[in-house]
Amino acid sequence: MISKEAFEEKYNNMPPKRRKVLEAVVGGKTDQKIKDMVLKVSDISTVRQHISKIYKDFDIEAEGFNCRCELVEIVNKHKPELVA
Repeated sequence: MISKEAFEEKYNNMPPKRRKVLEAVVGGKTDQKIKDMVLKVSDISTVRQHISKIYKDFDIEAEGFNCRCELVEIVNKHKPELVA
């Protein structure tokens, strides 16, 4: 698993929109809610592109729901206040 220092560096250097998406994902929001409430975009693929980049940022290679679980686990370890 990623070290605290590496996590902090990646989190702090993340573009603001991507950080909002990360916080929404680990906060339990669906892609649809992120699209409508966080990014306020018309195309859900924009949300999924952000999420895909977040997985890449944190070296998560699994697919689907397993990725979210792994992301939540990483964030919960290093920044638990973000996790719902």
